Amino acid sequence: MDTVEIHIASGDVEAERLIRTGRTGVVAWREALADGPVRPFVDDLFALRSRFVATAYGAAQGSYQAMVVDPFVELTSLPPQRAHLHFDTDLFCCVNLMFLVTHLRKVPELVWTTSKESSPLSLLDRVFLHSCWHAYTQDDPRILEGLVEQAPPSMRAFLPAMQTHLERFPSTISGMGRPQEIIDELLDRGIDDDSALISAFMAIDENRYGWGDMQIRREIEWTRRQREGLSITRDVGGCTVRSQNPVWQWDPSRRIIIGVDGSS
Repeated sequence: MDTVEIHIASGDVEAERLIRTGRTGVVAWREALADGPVRPFVDDLFALRSRFVATAYGAAQGSYQAMVVDPFVELTSLPPQRAHLHFDTDLFCCVNLMFLVTHLRKVPELVWTTSKESSPLSLLDRVFLHSCWHAYTQDDPRILEGLVEQAPPSMRAFLPAMQTHLERFPSTISGMGRPQEIIDELLDRGIDDDSALISAFMAIDENRYGWGDMQIRREIEWTRRQREGLSITRDVGGCTVRSQNPVWQWDPSRRIIIGVDGSS
C-alpha cells in the first residue's frame, strides 16, 4: 500500500509553489505564532490567538476558525503516515515548526524541509522540538535558553532562530529588543516612511525573523513609542515584556538572558 503523505506549507504562497511543483496533499499553515501571546495547550492557545489576530491584524470575526482551527483539526484527526514540514530556519517558521511537531505526534514520519535541505526528524529531534515549544510558551525565557544549550547536533539549523527569539528581550544597553534596535537605527538614518522602513528591515533581516509587513509594522509602532519615552508592553513568547522595569533582559556582552536581580 502506498504511503499516505501530506505537505504542510508555511503560508499560502509556499502552498501554491508546492502545488505548482506537482505536490499533492498540500495544506497551508497560516498562523504567526512568533508574534503575539502564546499558551502551551491548544484550547487556551486558539482562544487567545483568535482575539489577538482580530485586534492586532484586524482579522474578520470567524476567520481564525476557518483559517487556522479547522485545518489544524483536520491535520490532527486523520494523521497520514508521513508529513513534510516546509518551514525555513527563520524565527517565524521555527516557532510554527515546533508547535506542529508537538501536535503531530501521531504521525509516524515527519520530514523538515528548508530552503537548503530536507531531513527526517528522529525521535530525539521531535522530543527536543516538543520541549522547546513548551519552553517558548513559559514566562521564564531561561528555560528555553537552557534547552538550546542541550540541543542535539541534528538541530543546529534550528538554533539560530531561538537565539533570535532571546534577543527580542530588552537589551541591558539600549533597553530595546533587537528588532526595535534595527528600526531605531533606520529612523536615525532618516528613513521615516513605514513602507521604506519595512523594505529596509527586510533587506537587512538576513532571514532571521521572517516577518511580513504586519509584524514589522508592529515593531515600528513599538519603536516609535519607545523613542517618545512612552512605556510599552508586548508579548515575547509566553512572557509579557515591559519597556520600563523589565523582568528579563538580554545581555549582549555575555549573550545571555538575565533577571532583574542580575541572575542568569
